[in-house]
Amino acid sequence: MRRLLTVASLLLCFISYTTDSLFAAAYEASTLHNAVARSENVQSLFVDRWSLIQENNWNLDFFGRINWVPDFQVYDVDASGDKTAVNMRLIRTYGGFTYLHNFGKEKTGGGMLEPGRIRAGFTTIGYHYGLTRSVEIDRGSAGNDTVTDYKYTQFFDDIFAASFIWEPYGYFHGGIIVNNQIKPNDDGTMSYFNSTRLKARYFINFNILFFLDSNMIFDNGSIDSMEIQVNANMLYGFFAGPLHPLVPETTVGFKMIGAYNDEPYDAVWVNQTIDDPLYKKESAHLFLYSLGLKEKLFNRLYLETYLEFQSHSGTLIDKRTEEKLSFSPVRTFSCSLGYDFFHEYPRSQLIPKIGYSSFWDPAVGVHGESVRYRAQGMFFSLYFQSLIMGNDISAEFRTSYNDAAQLNKLVETVDKVNLELQLTYSFNSSTVFRDTGDPFDTKEELARGETKEETPKNTEGNVKEPAEIQP
Repeated sequence: MRRLLTVASLLLCFISYTTDSLFAAAYEASTLHNAVARSENVQSLFVDRWSLIQENNWNLDFFGRINWVPDFQVYDVDASGDKTAVNMRLIRTYGGFTYLHNFGKEKTGGGMLEPGRIRAGFTTIGYHYGLTRSVEIDRGSAGNDTVTDYKYTQFFDDIFAASFIWEPYGYFHGGIIVNNQIKPNDDGTMSYFNSTRLKARYFINFNILFFLDSNMIFDNGSIDSMEIQVNANMLYGFFAGPLHPLVPETTVGFKMIGAYNDEPYDAVWVNQTIDDPLYKKESAHLFLYSLGLKEKLFNRLYLETYLEFQSHSGTLIDKRTEEKLSFSPVRTFSCSLGYDFFHEYPRSQLIPKIGYSSFWDPAVGVHGESVRYRAQGMFFSLYFQSLIMGNDISAEFRTSYNDAAQLNKLVETVDKVNLELQLTYSFNSSTVFRDTGDPFDTKEELARGETKEETPKNTEGNVKEPAEIQP
């Protein structure tokens, strides 16, 4: 049996996993072929991870995540031409590594716009999708063996990015997203150098004054997707001072995605059907408008709500009915509730969380058990984090059914149970590295060990606890 492995390295997040090959190939992934959507997913993973790194002042971060869909049924054709249902497992693995170096010390006073430290580093993240199926082989008197082989197209998405942060002015991330597809050999093995579709895209993510954030993904000079998000609390605080703690953290956003491109895997045609004698491939954009609210009450109760509206360009025609698609104005609604049982312990958390969501997409009716475009579901998660020998260690288990967050990543998982496990290891340079010094210090000051701002020693009266991690 091949071993499932996620490796976060300095140059590559290499991940392998398995799928069987005892049947003739009839099934083929659909929405997975949409490299634009997959690039969105891996870049979103990068941005989410970076927000935690920045918030908690980490310098080194490792994380690994594995997601199972245990009952992923596909239809296959055997040698006689009969179509049969085959239960398989969809496995998605993620791995990431980030290193940051500090130039200067964290600012402890001065004006709001006074230059602070500079941080620079790099990140690599890998994302891999594939189907697996365990098969039992009868070896007679030698007993039975269970093997798992590759089957169907395997999908790989990797990010390689460089980062520059200048506090308090903002940050810039730039890098490359590599989309790759590999078909297994007839014997169930897979050559990682036998790519069928290798494609490179580029992305940038920048932030201004830590309240205005923007992401863009480029392909051949055109924009595949663009997102702008504003943290209303930070924006208000910049001009008028901090808000009351009971005011929820509010973010508003806009996103444009080249979501519909008249590809075989799309659930809709753009402007006309393929039967139209004047048919030629066209594209349409999806526009998303979001509002997110987060609140933490009594230092232990976590409340979250997310609402996303949508519109589109062009005319969309449902491939199943060949009629104009009735587009819902609301794409996503979700809410969740969590409670921290370790709120009395510094730098430790134990948070069970439960949530409800509703998700609309034209592909829901294609891959789900119902013909409807909307799916409703729930999730439950258990998050643990603790500070061990100066290092942040965390683990999270999550199970869901039709959770909007999962369907947004891969709509093919509709009406299926998701299981997910994540492990992370992170630490702050103050426990391992020595800061280089203030970027505005002179060579003479650095040689004498003097800086413009001296950080007080960690005596009993002035120890500063790091910010609490938000799961």
